Amino acid sequence: MSKARRIGHLLEVLLEVLAVGILVVFVTAGVPGPGSICLAGLPGAVSAVDWQDIIDANKCASDTDLRAHLNLAIAYANTGRIVEANDEFRLLARADYETFGRRVILDGEDSLRRDPKNIMALNHLAFTYYAFGRYAEALSCFRNLADLDSKNVWVKHYLAVAYARTGRLDDAISTLQKALDLDPRNEYTHLLLALAYKEKGWYIAAAIEFLKAPNARKEILNLK
Repeated sequence: MSKARRIGHLLEVLLEVLAVGILVVFVTAGVPGPGSICLAGLPGAVSAVDWQDIIDANKCASDTDLRAHLNLAIAYANTGRIVEANDEFRLLARADYETFGRRVILDGEDSLRRDPKNIMALNHLAFTYYAFGRYAEALSCFRNLADLDSKNVWVKHYLAVAYARTGRLDDAISTLQKALDLDPRNEYTHLLLALAYKEKGWYIAAAIEFLKAPNARKEILNLK
């Protein structure tokens, strides 16, 4: 089944990318895309977490170390390295992700009971809940992450996608507009806004945002 037939509307096509290939990874095989291009704008839009440190600590892990590769996928997702994150999730998909994912959820929920502000546990849960179709729970985690990691523009993208997935398109648009305050040149923000505006029927506004995201469009097309 083609991606176009598998996904019901444009917001979910972009969701596959902005949730770092989660739906693609867990449903179908794909081909690696090219290296990520720079799609972000201002360096001031940064995360509270040193994601590069997490990447450095996990990048030499063996293919059987699923926790390390989940950490890598999440770190790449939080730094806008969409292609690299997608590759990590695809590696996880080749393993027994159902069993591993259930363990991630149990461990993450236990971690949050002990520390509700544990950003890594919230990330683990948010992406895994989403992969398992538990969208309301994923939304709750992304909302908490947006509060705790308030300057991370990528978290706002995932929060907006989760809002859209649960039928709250106006909240998704509001979240993306706040993301533009952090990083006005981030092409994925503009592309998400274009798709959200199209869903609302605001076609001129959608076209304007779409034209501001040429590189993001190319990167999506290269993700299989």
